[in-house]
Amino acid sequence: MKKSTKTKLSITLVVVALGMTFLVYSVLANSGKDKWADEIRADKQAWVGKKVRVLGYVEAGTLEKKIVDQQTVAKFTIERNGKRIPVEFTGEVPNTLADHAETSALGLLQERNGELVLVATEVSAKCPSKYEGADSNRSLAVKPQYQ
Repeated sequence: MKKSTKTKLSITLVVVALGMTFLVYSVLANSGKDKWADEIRADKQAWVGKKVRVLGYVEAGTLEKKIVDQQTVAKFTIERNGKRIPVEFTGEVPNTLADHAETSALGLLQERNGELVLVATEVSAKCPSKYEGADSNRSLAVKPQYQ
């Protein structure tokens, strides 16, 4: 093999190895633990200061959105089985974030005055009932034209 071919092959292998290393590191660094709100509350000291994705439902009446320094600041509470965790998030919140919506928030759990608070960097919510058809329309099934 020519020296230039060996050099090109070596450079390619190094670039691929570095790319794979970066990919693995990126995935591991950005993946938090997924835990339900009640699971975290059961052992809160184990989670303080750690990155975690909190799963649960938006407690009715807790969603507040304000504009501060030209940014949206949202505060709400994630709840499951009567256990609550307040969430603070700066950024655009999804339109589906509403009372009783199933939600997840990724961030750092902090303890303030003995209470857990999640300072979120990502928030997502889903509202499956929003996309389901009305009960009256379910009987209107599309029937095949040809049999």
